[in-house]
Amino acid sequence: MPRYLPPSGVPIKLSDIIAGLSCSIGTSAIEKFRDDICRYFGVKYSFLTSSGRTGLSMIFNALHRLQPERDEVILPAFTSFSVPSAVVNAGLKVALYDLNGETLSPDIESMRAAITNRTLCIVACHLFGYPCDMDAVLAVAREKGIPVIDDAAQAMGAGFRGQMVGTMGYVGLFSLSRGKNISAVDGGIVVTNCPDLAQELEKQVLGPVGIVEGCALAAKALVLSLLLHPLLYGIPARLP
Repeated sequence: MPRYLPPSGVPIKLSDIIAGLSCSIGTSAIEKFRDDICRYFGVKYSFLTSSGRTGLSMIFNALHRLQPERDEVILPAFTSFSVPSAVVNAGLKVALYDLNGETLSPDIESMRAAITNRTLCIVACHLFGYPCDMDAVLAVAREKGIPVIDDAAQAMGAGFRGQMVGTMGYVGLFSLSRGKNISAVDGGIVVTNCPDLAQELEKQVLGPVGIVEGCALAAKALVLSLLLHPLLYGIPARLP
């Protein structure tokens, strides 16, 4: 019988789960992780969220409070469902631009055409780990005076012309969910160098998880570590 291979998934060791559970008690490990993120990516501010989608919703909420007269978010027409879901969750409207079918970079003319006087921000997504052409995106954004969300949820650690993706926009996003380059089973990271935006994001950050939530997450990580094995991956692959 052929084995099912998981499409992506970072192996999770039992020692990693135990270490993560012990670090979830208290705030010192969390603050150290935030400091490590800032140092590694060369940014001033970092925030940890329960998921990448939550991080995006926080960004949209913060940007909308800074510019309440704007309510449209420009997204690539092909991306994860979590991106438009976060827009809707923030009470904003979705506008779309096309991608180049060969490179998955934005079609710049399509992006330009989608911009209106209601545009709050542009989301540039680095899909499947491939950096998109941020030079072209940022040129349009500067021309129109619109902030760019550098969505590197699928591309943590990738670079584009000497810069790390996720750090080239007004604000950046990374995901720590299952299947990502670095996985904590769930979670997301928001980074920025803008103090005004950081102040708005700080208002939305929740405290560390409790012991019960930490144990539940550890159990989820244990199950996931087993089901990622090729011999067992057929079980989640058959679920709707």
